[in-house]
Amino acid sequence: MFNIFFFYLLEFALKLSGRKSLGAGRVEVYIEGAWGTIHQNNWGIEEARVVCRQLNFSDAEAALYRASAVWNLPRPFYSEAPQWLRNVNCTGKELSITHCNYQIRSMPNYGLDAGVICKVNEQRKGEREGEILSDSSR
Repeated sequence: MFNIFFFYLLEFALKLSGRKSLGAGRVEVYIEGAWGTIHQNNWGIEEARVVCRQLNFSDAEAALYRASAVWNLPRPFYSEAPQWLRNVNCTGKELSITHCNYQIRSMPNYGLDAGVICKVNEQRKGEREGEILSDSSR
């Protein structure tokens, strides 16, 4: 049995991983010393907009389901990358995903991960492609 906790965290690190283009990838969060994914339940464009803006992109182009499969990523095992967040629900106007409603739930990862494709700002176009981290990254 897994415990479910409903509360807001002060802040946690956020990153995109998996795809080799700037602003696209599986969304991962850093909680309790480990990177994990976000379950795709309720995942939509509002949640993607918050993630993209938190990572200093102008907006989101798309919210993706089964992000591990979209980019043919190896599905992380529970001990390596649990699914930390479920039922993320944003209005799209929040400054951080921590300001949205969500459940923290450490559970095995079955590949039903949330992903995003962000709009790349003009000033970011020259950045190195690959993993994108939020300022509070670990």
